This record gives sequence, structure tokens and C-alpha cells, in this order.
Amino acid sequence: MRKLCAAFMALSTFFIFCGCAYFSREASPQNIYKSYIAVGDPDGVYDSPSEYISETQSGAVVSIVATYYVYSGGTRERRNVYSSGIVLNAEGYILTTASASVIQVDSTEYEAASIRAVLAPVYEDDTLYTIKEVDRDEESGLALYRFYDDFYYPNEEGATETGLQFTATLSTESVSVGDSCWLVGNNLGDVFGVSYDLNMLGGIVSDAAADGNIFDLTYNNENYNYLLAAVPATPEMQGGGLFDKNGYIIGLFASKVVSETNGSYEYLSKSSLFYKTDIMIEYVNDVSEKLQTVIPLSVAQKEAVA
Repeated sequence: MRKLCAAFMALSTFFIFCGCAYFSREASPQNIYKSYIAVGDPDGVYDSPSEYISETQSGAVVSIVATYYVYSGGTRERRNVYSSGIVLNAEGYILTTASASVIQVDSTEYEAASIRAVLAPVYEDDTLYTIKEVDRDEESGLALYRFYDDFYYPNEEGATETGLQFTATLSTESVSVGDSCWLVGNNLGDVFGVSYDLNMLGGIVSDAAADGNIFDLTYNNENYNYLLAAVPATPEMQGGGLFDKNGYIIGLFASKVVSETNGSYEYLSKSSLFYKTDIMIEYVNDVSEKLQTVIPLSVAQKEAVA
């Protein structure tokens, strides 16, 4: 009997000192297999750029859901904050803004308790997949995440491919004022209970290089310019991708433009700032160098001049 009691005490001690850590340990990454998704016209012909972006390229955009536990009015409450991001490569890296993982409530800054992403509607999958912060740069406001799980899918021939079927292609081509563009991101947040749907909003480039004296942007002691577009974006679309007529990413939604009138600030409903691809590429390459790993990027090739 004494031996049994001693064993029980030892087991109790184990659970007291080790049990919580053991049972709260994060689950191992899972291998997630997705089906091949046939989209668009079989001949690759689309009626418009917006149709092409909506049916194929928008698959590279995810909704991001950050969960916080904050104290407000003396009580602890759970809050979900919604934003967007773009899937850069088959390895599951996501580029978004640094605000995805930090909020401020009553002058107190809170880090997200968990950050998850929902795939684009083309996947027909509302699962909240865990993503992990890889890097966050407060100076530029950019951040890099990665899916915790590993994804696989069959290609058209049935061979297994690593990663997700839809990833972003960045364009380094110059854009001009008046060029058409389309922003894809989480436009609704938790309004009406529709938390993860993406929306596509059309607009035009209103300034290919916004005035640096007004819209200051620095990274690694270098000055960069935002792209300014007339798109009626919402805050939940922050981190969403701005596409050109070819379906390439030309910008990442940074923020709404705010105007000051009689001492108060108001959103300009159709003016938005976007990170251009030059700073996006530079940031990802810098993170690659810092972590001594390769973070692949797909950049559209320039057309040959005849």
C-alpha cells in the first residue's frame, strides 16, 4: 500500500510540475493534401482582366485572423482582428503588414495570442490554419509569416506538388497614372458573420510614386515611395494584393489615406497607399539573408523588346 501511495505521489508531482507544459505543447505540423482546382476557361481565355484575377490569381490572397486577449474597462475580453496577406511561394510564406500581430487598446500594446489564415474562396475551405511569424519590421511596417502545416496538391498530370496551387507573381514593371488595378483582400472582417470572404475592388493608379515629403517611407535607411491608387479599400484589406491587368502583384495595401479637416481626421474613401514591389522584394531578400535561408519569390519576366 505504501508503494502504491508513493507511486501516486510521484505521478501527482509529475503532473503538477510537468503536466501543464506537456498538455499545452503545440501539435506537430500536419501534412495537408488539397485537390487540384480547375479554374477558368479551358482555353485560358477570359472575358476581362477582372475575371482572370477573380478566378485564378486571387487564390494567392489569404484572410488573416489575429486573436487577442485585452483588458478594457476592467474586464478581460477576446478580440479578433482581421487583415489580409499574399502567399509568396510553395513553401507557405505570407507577406503582410506588421499590424497583423499587434494592437493597442487604452494605451496598452498587445501581442496576438494566435494568428491564423484562411485560404482564398477558390479552395472552398474555411479552416483556420495556424501561421507563425518569421519576421516583423517596425520601420517599414512589413511582416513575413509562414504556414505551420505543410501543403500538397496534385498537378494536372496527377503528380504531387509541394505547397499551395496559387501563389503570387510580383511585377517590377513601372506603372502609370490611369492604369487599371484591382485590390483583393478581406473586405468584411466579422461584419454580418462573414469573416473570411475576399472581395475584389477595381480602381486606377492615381500616383505611381507618392510624394515622399507627405508619405514618408524608409527601410534600412533607404527612402521608398508608396504607390497611390483610387480604390475604396477597408481596413480589413490591409496586406491585400493590388493586381495589374496581367494578374501580377504591383502593390500591397498599406493604409488608407487620411485627410485633416478643422483638426479632425477623415478617411478619403477612394484613396489608398500601397507598398510597391521594390521594397517588398528588398524586405524578403533581407529576411532571407538574416535567416540564412532561401525565401523564393516569383517575379514576372520583362517582355523582350523586338
